[in-house]
Order: sequence, then structure tokens, then C-alpha cells
Amino acid sequence: MRFIWLGLLAVCAWGQPSLSNLQQSWKQTFAISSAYNLVVDSDGSSYFFAVAPAGFVPSNPPYGSTGSPSVVIKIDASGNLVWSTVLYAKVSALAVDGLKNVYLAGFCNGPTFPTTPGAFQSGLPGTPGFVAKLNGSGRIEWATELGGQDGDSNVSAVAVDARGVYVDGTTLASTFPTTAGAFQRTLKTTGMHQPITVGFISKLNPAGSGLVFSTFLGGPAGADTFLKGIATDGAGAVYAAGSSSEPDFPVTPGAYKTTGSLFLAKLAASGSTLQFSTFLDDSSSYVELKVDAAGNSYVMLQKPAKVVKIDPTGSAALYSRQIDANSFTLLLHLALDTAGNAVVSGTTLASDIAVPAPCFSNSGGAPAAAMDFLLRLNSSGETIDGGYVLLDHPNSDFTPFGLDSAGNVYLADAEYLNATYVVRKFAPGPALGSVQLRCVGNSATLLKAPVAPGEIVALFGDGLGPDQAANLQLDPEGKVASLLANTQVQFDGMPAPVLYAQSRQINAVAPWEILGRSTTQICVIFKGQTTNCITVPVSEISPGFFRNASGRIAALNDDGTINNPQNPARLGSIVTLFVTGTGPAVPPEADGEVIQDIRGSALPVKASMFQIMGVLVSVEVPVSADVVFHGPAPALVSGVEVVQVRVPVGANTGDLALDMQSSAGVHYSDRSSIAIGPR
Repeated sequence: MRFIWLGLLAVCAWGQPSLSNLQQSWKQTFAISSAYNLVVDSDGSSYFFAVAPAGFVPSNPPYGSTGSPSVVIKIDASGNLVWSTVLYAKVSALAVDGLKNVYLAGFCNGPTFPTTPGAFQSGLPGTPGFVAKLNGSGRIEWATELGGQDGDSNVSAVAVDARGVYVDGTTLASTFPTTAGAFQRTLKTTGMHQPITVGFISKLNPAGSGLVFSTFLGGPAGADTFLKGIATDGAGAVYAAGSSSEPDFPVTPGAYKTTGSLFLAKLAASGSTLQFSTFLDDSSSYVELKVDAAGNSYVMLQKPAKVVKIDPTGSAALYSRQIDANSFTLLLHLALDTAGNAVVSGTTLASDIAVPAPCFSNSGGAPAAAMDFLLRLNSSGETIDGGYVLLDHPNSDFTPFGLDSAGNVYLADAEYLNATYVVRKFAPGPALGSVQLRCVGNSATLLKAPVAPGEIVALFGDGLGPDQAANLQLDPEGKVASLLANTQVQFDGMPAPVLYAQSRQINAVAPWEILGRSTTQICVIFKGQTTNCITVPVSEISPGFFRNASGRIAALNDDGTINNPQNPARLGSIVTLFVTGTGPAVPPEADGEVIQDIRGSALPVKASMFQIMGVLVSVEVPVSADVVFHGPAPALVSGVEVVQVRVPVGANTGDLALDMQSSAGVHYSDRSSIAIGPR
């Protein structure tokens, strides 16, 4: 008799504040529809910019009078407005220095851009780029245009240190200013053609009155190069990320990759040579770039949802971590915490996001719409912690976030229907490594949801059990014991069968006796010491598919082999799925019972797969999937259910949805994917 444990282990980093169970400290609402590039300074003040709506009244006098205005806002560590400034230009990026000065970059979209006396450039034709510095009160200290005489320019990213202000972007101007000795001073051409779009990297002096260096990057005929991210290190070297379709884009010897479209380049502090240049991926998606104190580079790709960490020489990827298995996820922003771990925000349309992070929050089952999340990755790219971010209003768009040195998280989201923007500050959970029960989730999905009687749950925290993992043991009655390696879990004081115990994770079975209760209090007792307790809601059902490491459903084909893309289920065949949280069986089961017979479930299950139809517009049409059997899994512990489903002939996607309705009429569902196709 063998129990198959299908859970996932979380990888923890001791001493780090946790992203799980964030506690909201405050929120502030603004009458703007969206915002970008939230930056948090050392005092916990937040800065962001947005398109200024009609009628917006800033606290400072506006700069300029024509064109489309942007607004820059600073709020203090308590959420109070410090200042707001309107600038008649399109802001694309924002940075803050150690003295709380703010640096803006973008492009001019009107003739009244407010350049200051002594600025490096002014009065350029067309649509030039710009760089501006605001002082601690939000007033312009200096502002300069940046561009050429024969084409438009856009400054897309900005970074700052004591040596100067670093920017990159794209230009159509062959007369864009470059400096003597720069890496690339002229545009490359082929025949009679000029480049479509070329990248540039420029460093301005601290006064904004001149260039320290400026260089093109890329630009043969008919090919585009876009620069989208910039960073600098302690030695003054400049890192730039972007994409290029140029066939002879410069790649240095020993580069990590020599082909692709998304690239990372490191320019010497003098701007004269490339210390390295490497491709990263075939994608040309939106990117963000950060560099840690050791000179490692972190590049975030929006889609595919991936974070790549490159060593200081550009010759190796220390990790390349794709966040989901099925490309239903977008990454939105990237930050580094005080320990140098990468933290990313994103949004996903699927419940099968393949991340071994504990206890993602979700009310009532798998996400029915896009859900926003935060993830922290350690130095090897493994997930330390994270969670879904549940907002208190519909139709929201989670965009930027920031971190402060204490581990507080600042989140921003737009609520489009009301044309408002909300910034929130969250205190982190207890530091990883303290003795703490952090969260309880469905062991199959790792989602925080109401707990159902008989559901196998995963408890995450620190100091919960033994350092050496222990697996289930049977008591003299042949049931799964409730005491394992000096570890016990109680629901309202009732001992629960323990399947797995380790200091950072416990898997247990919720007692059937909690049926009918509205909540239950869960506590862990290790070596006679009780941790903090967590109260969670109780539901009659709370189903979840067990998943494999790729995020797909852990399924068996009709011949007993494991379902995977290389071994798909045939249309019309029967697949066997394992779920938990599907409610009571008939006859009833006992806590910890190892099922020896075949019995059915008390509540019906419906299943469907999907067919994608349409040519110009794709439409997903559900196709009913016949449930052949649903009941407790023979030879496994009570709480693991088997659902056997016939793959409908009309399905042409591998997505499979399981739907259940409680006796009170409450609907629950879970959705993930299996592999289907010919074999």
C-alpha cells in the first residue's frame, strides 16, 4: 500500500520579510486613470507619474502649456500627498537619487517644453526627447531636450548616480548628438537606405548642461533597435537592455547567446567600448533591467514570463526562470530587495501558474479572471515566497510596485471604470525563519481558499516540524496517524491525519467533522509547543486538481501511463485525474482511513474541455466532458478523490475545467490542462 504525495515544497530564505500574508497599512486614491514606474525612496516615500487628466490641479505650478500633460506625484510614508507637478511632455521613466531629487525622461509633445537656461539642448524641431530634474519640492531644477535635427527621439529609461544621469532610448535622427571616442558615432547604412529606428545611450553631467558621453547602438538599413531599460553599477559602467532585428548587431566574444532579438549590453564608464553584449531570448517583449551590487544583471521579459540573471561578464546565465508553463502569464515589473533577490509582479489568466510558492490567495477556487501576483526569487531563480494580490474593487489593473528597506511593499493599481488610481502600502509577513504558521492552502493548487472537510491541506511556515522531512505513518488501526515526528495539526482542537511534516511545510487532512461549520481554527503543535493559529473559512467543497511540476494536471492515460505532451491522451479516451476538496463520500469516510473499496461521492461533478473556433476572432467554446467515475481513490488516504473523464472528440485544447456545486448552490471550479492529441 503506497501513498503518492503530489504536493510542492517551498524554498525559503531565512531572515527575509515574507510576501505571504501582506497586511495593508494604508491606501491613497487619486483621480487619475493610470500610473507608471512607482519608485520608493529610503524614507518610504513613493513617486510615480501618469497622464494628467483634464482639470487636474497640481500643488505646484504647471510647466508648459500645450501638448499632452503628465503629472508626477510624491506621497510620504504614511500615504499623504507631498507634492504634485504637471509637465507638458510625455514622461516615460522616473528615477530618484539619494537626496530625493527626481529625474524624468520621455519626449516633448508640444512647443512649450520648459527648457532651463544653460540646458544642453533646446528648440529642437519635431518631437525630441527630454531629461529633467525636479528638486525635493517637485520644482524643475533643470530641463533639457535631447535629440537631433532630422528625426524624432524618445528617452525611454533613466538612471542616476553621483557621476551623472544615464539615459537610453530610440531615435530616427542621424544628427543625434554623440561624443568623441564614443563606441558608435555614426549610423550604419546599407545602400541608399537609412535605419528605421536606432538605439542610443547617453550620460549627462549632474547639471544637465552637457554630455559626458553619448553613443548610438545598432542601426543598419531596414532594421530596428529599441532600448528599453538602463542601470549602472558602482564603477560607473552602464547596462542597457532592449531588442534588435539587426542581423549584425554587435555581440562580444564569449557572449551567453549570439543570436536572438532581446539583448543586454554593458558599456564601459567612458562610453567608448562594449564590455559585453549578448542576446538573451528570441522575444522582443517589454523588459525591465536591474543590476545588483556584484554586477549581476536581471532582465525581466513580459512574455514569455521570464527572469534572466546574467553574470558580470555577460558569458553565462546564472538562471533563466520561466514563471509559468503555459504562457498565460505576463510579468509587469521587477525590483531587487535588500538581499539582492529579484521580486516580480505579474498577472495570470490561469490557475496553473507553475510556481512552488505557498498559499496563493484566492476566494472560492481557481481564478475566473486575470489575477495579480508577486514572486520573490532567490539567487538560483527558485521561488522563495509570493502570493496573489486580491484588490477590493473589480476591473483593476495592477501595475507598478516598490519595496523599501524594511520589506514593506507598495502596490499601485488603476480602477478604470471609476478613473481612479490607488496606491497601497503593505507590511510584510513575519521574517522567513521565525517560528510561524504563515498560511494554509489546498495542497493540490496551493491556493488559499475555504477549507473543505476531508481536503488535503498544505500548511506553510517556519519551525513547524522537524528539519528532516517525515512521511506518513499508520496507526494500529491502519489509519494515517495524527502524530508524526512530534508534529500534530489541530482543527478546532481536533487532531488531523498528518501526511508529511517538515519545518517549513506540513500536509494534513482536514477532519470530516468540520462539515457544517463556518470557520475552523488551525494550529500546529511541535514537540509540545503550539504555534500561532490561523482561522480559515469552511466550505462544503473546495476542489483542486493535483498538478505536476510543469503546472499541468497530474493525470493517467487510459493505458495507465503518465499523461504529458510526449504521451498525450487520445480524443475519446478516458483520463484519470486526482483531486481533493470534493466533499463527502457515500458511505462516509473516517479521518485517516485508507480506502479499500469503491464508493461514490455525495456531490456530482461536471467537467468540460474547450474548442477554439473562429478565424479573425478566436472564441473559446466549452465542450462537455463525460465524467465516467468520481469517488475516493482506492489504496490512498481518505481525501484524495479520483475523477475519470472521457476526452470529448470536439476538444482541440488541453484545458480541462472541473465544476462542482455545493448543496447550498454555491459554485466552485478549478481549471488546468492535460496533453491531448494523437499517439
